[in-house]
Amino acid sequence: MTDSSRVSASQTWVKTMLPSAALSDPGRKRQINEDYFLVNRRHDLYVLADGMGGHAAGEVASQLVAGTIEEFVLLVNESAEITWPFGYSVRMPYEHNVLQTAVQLANSRVSHTAQQSEQYTGMGATVVVVWIRGTKAFYCHIGDSRIYLLREGQLSRLTQDHSLVQEQISRGLITPEEAKTHRLRHVVTRAVGGRDSVDVSVQEQGLQVGDLLLLCSDGLTDCVTDSEICRIMGTPARPEELCQELVDTANRGGGDDNITVVLVQYSPNGFKE
Repeated sequence: MTDSSRVSASQTWVKTMLPSAALSDPGRKRQINEDYFLVNRRHDLYVLADGMGGHAAGEVASQLVAGTIEEFVLLVNESAEITWPFGYSVRMPYEHNVLQTAVQLANSRVSHTAQQSEQYTGMGATVVVVWIRGTKAFYCHIGDSRIYLLREGQLSRLTQDHSLVQEQISRGLITPEEAKTHRLRHVVTRAVGGRDSVDVSVQEQGLQVGDLLLLCSDGLTDCVTDSEICRIMGTPARPEELCQELVDTANRGGGDDNITVVLVQYSPNGFKE
């Protein structure tokens, strides 16, 4: 296996140097899988994108987003001199600049591609990115794909959805329970593509040995509750088995959308067979 692995469409596995796994499944009601995940084990980079758009546009968008982000992260790690097309802020850590630039580049590429071909008009993607550097995970998200952290049996959601229903929840207009069945629950307020720029906020999370990170598309969280995600992630099993159980649970819950999960267990000594 190469250092960088890209996956889309049918179920495909990737095992990284950390105790990790990823699984993507079309779900029970979709013929095309517009989700896309990328694992770069050399640079501890994990990306998950959920494409949007008619025909094959969503599939193209998610691959463009993930590939562009990886491309820039590799560039800054392997080149002595870097051009920062959107500027470099000395007020932010280096890693924040890298991820912000990578996502902005992805946004530009998706927008440009959509403008060049009528079949791709309106395409875009949500995205979550985790980049592990030493004892920290640097992460960002656009849209309603999520990142979770399981630590000592406690599950925390590291991201807040960029969605219409989340805005209404924050304003006290609806409850989280009402959001689950709201007719506009799939409307995102932020996406990669469609605009000249996208608002990117990079955050960081200190890591402890045994921490388990989950990146997932809304195909999982639409069908599986946070408490059920916590229960499954806390099961003493290999990451591959946990990924399969998460996907199977989502499919049993309806499988209305593509389902993609990436699990990463933090281990400073890496993974040995």
